[in-house]
Amino acid sequence: MWDTTTRVPFSASLLGERSDADGRRRLLALIAECPGITVDELAALGLPGLFSDLRSFHRDGLIATEPSPPRFFERATRVYPAPHEVAPA
Repeated sequence: MWDTTTRVPFSASLLGERSDADGRRRLLALIAECPGITVDELAALGLPGLFSDLRSFHRDGLIATEPSPPRFFERATRVYPAPHEVAPA
């Protein structure tokens, strides 16, 4: 079962939606303006393609997360612009 106390509410659209180039630029700008923003806060914005964008940004080294490796569906995961030093666990 999907535990919504620790994870954002599940929706199939979280996995299937895609953003456009402008949407990706806006998301990166938001992460730069609000370093340490939580996934819960980002998900509340209802951005199309959020999770695919976050995975792509992380793969390309554009963002860092805490915890690492990223847990993009967990509410408390924090997202930072890269490079960012994440404290060791």
